[in-house]
Amino acid sequence: MNDRRIGEIVDEVLMEQDAKAYREMMKSLKIPDWVAKILDSEGLEGESEELDYWITPNVRDGKESYRRALCEVYIASKHLDIDLVRVIRT
Repeated sequence: MNDRRIGEIVDEVLMEQDAKAYREMMKSLKIPDWVAKILDSEGLEGESEELDYWITPNVRDGKESYRRALCEVYIASKHLDIDLVRVIRT
């Protein structure tokens, strides 16, 4: 086995490890349960579509951080004058 082939194998292994790490990271960024609860809540009484409009697709798809999701939901709720505490408790 020549050095070039060994290097290619090492590259493939490292890329696979990176891909696994990336997949694990993406799993950890899934939308928190409380965001999903807010978006699907009966407590919104028909406002969920409006709130959903303000949440970016990346947050909705779990591709953003917990902090970003919190910020977007908070800002959207303020814009729509939604009481998040009431919604979360329902």
